[in-house]
Amino acid sequence: MAIRIFASTFNILFGTNEKVFESIKRLSEMGASNDLAFLAFQEVRKNPKIKDIKEKLEASLEQKNLSYYMHHADTVNHLGLALASNIKYTTTHNLKLPQLNKLPWRIQSYFLDQMPLCGAIINTYNIEGKVLGVVNMHLDIGGGFKHKLNQVRSVKNYLETLHCDYEIIMGDFNTIGTVKVLFPLIRWQSKKIQQLFGTDYKITNTEKTYTSDIRGVVNPALPLKKLVEFTKKKGFAWEQKLDWIITKNLIIEKSTVRHDLIGSDHYPVCAVLKI
Repeated sequence: MAIRIFASTFNILFGTNEKVFESIKRLSEMGASNDLAFLAFQEVRKNPKIKDIKEKLEASLEQKNLSYYMHHADTVNHLGLALASNIKYTTTHNLKLPQLNKLPWRIQSYFLDQMPLCGAIINTYNIEGKVLGVVNMHLDIGGGFKHKLNQVRSVKNYLETLHCDYEIIMGDFNTIGTVKVLFPLIRWQSKKIQQLFGTDYKITNTEKTYTSDIRGVVNPALPLKKLVEFTKKKGFAWEQKLDWIITKNLIIEKSTVRHDLIGSDHYPVCAVLKI
């Protein structure tokens, strides 16, 4: 009998907008209607309006098995990851991704106590005697696509040591490129990611569907906030494909980007999969 899996990835923008928790609750309900549910969240960060972001997140979820990878620093440019599921993981791994080692980032490292955390949570689960690996990762905003691909490669290499029968790889890849203007760039990035993983892997959501629009809720940590607000008034499209779900040895029944679930500068990417 087939096992139905609900998977989603959602950058929640520190929880700065209360509506994001309504969206999380809806995702949790969608997950509960399937046999298995895996919900990946990025930018699970401290917020002056929220005393405990973990407590707030957990209150919105039906899935109570959570893994966290959170930076100890309080500054807004440090990131946090959470991975929720409706079954207990067998093993959990926190992986720090390769950092930029070129100017100006190398100079920056001399002046900051802590550099931004770009990393991944990798959990394994026992599914009827088989190993399912689930990844939640957040790649660098800075640096070119080559650097981001190198970060993805480090995750893939680590996954290979876990010998998973099935894999779900999710997260905010920060693959910069607006859907309307730079679609050929997005298609090229998608092709390179596919080549890196190989033909056993499938990318779930379509290339032409945007997963982020920073005109909606402007990231408070974004250095270009004023530029975004100016171009927003001029009607410039900031619709980008930043978020991905990639699978191995799983049947993709359905995949979508939920533009109706709001509260962040990202939208949840969701997939229903089958074993």
